[in-house]
Amino acid sequence: MSGFKETFTKEEGGEKNLDYDDSAFFYFAAVLEIVVLLPLVYSFIKNKILGYENNNGKPSLKNLDANTYHCPCSICAEKRAFHITPETASKKFGFGGIFQLLFIVFLVYLLYITFLSIIDSPQGIKRFDPYEILGIEIGATDKQIRSAFREMSKIYHPDKNIGNNWATGKYIQITKAYETLTNELAKSNYEKYGNPDGPSSIRFAIGLPRFLLKTENHISILIVFFIIILVVIPGSVLFWINTTKRLDKNGVIQENAGLYVRVLNENLQIKHCLFMIAMSLEFQDINAPKSESAELTKLRNRYLEHIPKRQNINPRILKVMLLLLAHMDRREVSESLKKDTTMILSKAVNMIETMLDATYMLNLMQKTKKMSIRTFTLLIEFSQLLTQGLMLHDSNVLMLPKIDESLLKFLGNKKKPKISELKENYDFKKIQEKLSPEAFEDFKAVLGYLPELKVTAEAYVDGEEGISEGDLVSVKFTIERLLLKEGQMQGIAHSCFFPLLRLEKLWIILADPVANKVYYLKSIQSKERIIEDKDFKFPIGPNAINLGIGKQKWEVHVKSDCYYGLDVTIPLEFEVLPASLIKKDIFVHPDDQKIEKQTTWIQQVMSGLQAEESSEEEMPELEEGPESKELEDIIDS
Repeated sequence: MSGFKETFTKEEGGEKNLDYDDSAFFYFAAVLEIVVLLPLVYSFIKNKILGYENNNGKPSLKNLDANTYHCPCSICAEKRAFHITPETASKKFGFGGIFQLLFIVFLVYLLYITFLSIIDSPQGIKRFDPYEILGIEIGATDKQIRSAFREMSKIYHPDKNIGNNWATGKYIQITKAYETLTNELAKSNYEKYGNPDGPSSIRFAIGLPRFLLKTENHISILIVFFIIILVVIPGSVLFWINTTKRLDKNGVIQENAGLYVRVLNENLQIKHCLFMIAMSLEFQDINAPKSESAELTKLRNRYLEHIPKRQNINPRILKVMLLLLAHMDRREVSESLKKDTTMILSKAVNMIETMLDATYMLNLMQKTKKMSIRTFTLLIEFSQLLTQGLMLHDSNVLMLPKIDESLLKFLGNKKKPKISELKENYDFKKIQEKLSPEAFEDFKAVLGYLPELKVTAEAYVDGEEGISEGDLVSVKFTIERLLLKEGQMQGIAHSCFFPLLRLEKLWIILADPVANKVYYLKSIQSKERIIEDKDFKFPIGPNAINLGIGKQKWEVHVKSDCYYGLDVTIPLEFEVLPASLIKKDIFVHPDDQKIEKQTTWIQQVMSGLQAEESSEEEMPELEEGPESKELEDIIDS
């Protein structure tokens, strides 16, 4: 009797005419497809549909809470509506979103085909069933078994199916089934163990589809395998490295930091900031065609004082600088240049953050070029100017909608007015006559929306009443948005001329104005009404921040990266006392005091040894007499 193994297994060198069972493969494939499909669909819905995606600081309105307080002016409302319309949604979807959607559709179709294949094989994973093979019912008589065997042998016998491997394999199964049901021992083993050869160990393996085992498919399978292993996987890794690992935390190419370090200095100017943006690697492929040369030449003649005086400046760098200057000067440009300007502005804000990080790094390092407080504040102001479309030293009243130079002179009475002055004491009836009703409503709405910040700062030592030499000092910053009500969140920043949505970031700068040294820099992007920061701690000493004995007068600058001229600067004063004047109370827990009074096991052992040594050293005095003399003679001997 032939073995059950050689009939119902497929091994190398085995018979090629067996009826191979590949139904298990479809179960494995279905599970694998579901495991890949579920996280992919979740990511697609979250990032592309609901909008919860990290876009390197570019906000999505769907990320904001229902209690978010947005700018109520018509310009900002139109911009927010534009960014969530179906027309712009298709633009935001991008090539990556379309590819992800097509891949999901392909996986769903593949899963559908797999389920159809499972349904077409209702018997599930194939098992050896002699009754099913012979086409008879369980409990059939020997006569019925022999009759079924003869009928099926006539159909599948190899002599009648010469060259038909499948029929030969089928005949082997029929013979095996007949022998199982007619041999008492084999039938008994089948009924007990499901195997006519008796008990055997269970083996598990991944089910493979039938086409993988066909000889004619081996070359194609190897080609696909090598393409995946040698092309697809290495290509995906290289693409990931080039697109992700090459970028810093701000989404800026890391090599830019080296370029920025060469330009940054303590006497930084706006033209230096423009030059750093223009020479960034993100813009190395920007074009300056001849069709734009006339317009760019006009811009160059207008902004000669803001661009480098070198003769052979790169046209790419020059174009970026001129477009940024035109944006800050609110100068109209052609549609093609507008598209380039939008692209440049979308990346410039993050580049400024990288410049600030590089400046702070240089500031902390010794034996490098010095960075002044003005270097930090100017970079943040540069971000404000780009957001509001302003030139340096412009009046911040120009942030309000519908305000031009003529109205600015009217508001300021021949001097530059400020937002704070308009809020305090200004007769709005005068400006109402100069504006249309809609423009006047926008004017008042934005004036009431622009932020007012209350900032407090405190230097302290945990658990101590004062600050002395050698202490670790903590600084707590508290920022309150006065115009927000309880439970409200800060919304999208107001900007009439910035083409994209922006969420406001607040920058905290802690500096010593006497030493012109910045000790702490941090950006906070929070929508909360009250913001607290306790991250800054510094030690006082020769090897740390070496402060003299006495009062210290530092400054805290809180600057928005979106609004120009609304910064807050407060003093931070604290006194450093000599260490001898401050009593350092060391708190000892009562349980620890009790433990200290208890004698430990080692102390008990040591005290016992000391007692034994002392008893040996102390010899009793001997009384005079014959007995004592005898004892002395014994000791001497």
